[in-house]
Amino acid sequence: GTCLSEYLLVALDELEHAKLDPRVSKYGQSVTSRIYFHFMRELAMEPGAILQCFKETVNAFAGQHGSKMLKLGTDEIEVKVRRTTEHGAETLRLSSSSLGGGYMKMTMLLEHPDPITGNPLRWETVSSTVPSSKEQGSGNRTFGQVHAKRVAARRTGSMYVYDLPGLLKIALSAKLLHGGQKTIALPEDILCATEVVMDWQKKEL
Repeated sequence: GTCLSEYLLVALDELEHAKLDPRVSKYGQSVTSRIYFHFMRELAMEPGAILQCFKETVNAFAGQHGSKMLKLGTDEIEVKVRRTTEHGAETLRLSSSSLGGGYMKMTMLLEHPDPITGNPLRWETVSSTVPSSKEQGSGNRTFGQVHAKRVAARRTGSMYVYDLPGLLKIALSAKLLHGGQKTIALPEDILCATEVVMDWQKKEL
């Protein structure tokens, strides 16, 4: 966890340097960024323990450096690790992403590489396969809509409104963990938000 936190901090510094490049800075706040790590060392841990470590580390990091991540437009942190099993090594792809809506939502997938090229062939969750190509296409459309709205908010110097509850939740969780509450299980609904939509024809919420 500590190692990943240090690498994430270095990655943010590199992103900040990249943003200063005139070829990038001319696009302003429309430029988004992603962080990707691939750790080659094999871990002797269960998938659940790996995911929990990833969650705690990334949430603590986002809680501490969330304002800088928003400034740099960091929408995704992806980490690829190898795990030792009795049948050999397997590859896990952990992701904390805002690309599908919400703020830095966590996922973990089992990657099946091509035995010759090593390129990924497909991904599976612990219990089921990744959505079919048709569903992925729908997901891509959702990503495009969310991305466009998030970029529009950043151009005005603001933030995408649906990111705020997630950012507050992460900051609150990180504060509790740093306050010596690591022994308690944090509830998933530690922070709830309700969307109120105005019906302009009826003039009511």
